[in-house]
Amino acid sequence: MWKFWQGGLEHYKHIETRRYLRLDGEGRCFVPAEVGWKEVSFEDEWKRVSIRS
Repeated sequence: MWKFWQGGLEHYKHIETRRYLRLDGEGRCFVPAEVGWKEVSFEDEWKRVSIRS
């Protein structure tokens, strides 16, 4: 589900796992880094967000 827009990124929360997926306007995926954001593979991040552990 869409949650909010901040810093040029759309923040989505998975309805079951409650983990966040963050995308920019071009569909690139980002995760928090020590300073700012780091671009990561959408496929890898989608697996992390959607698979229950």
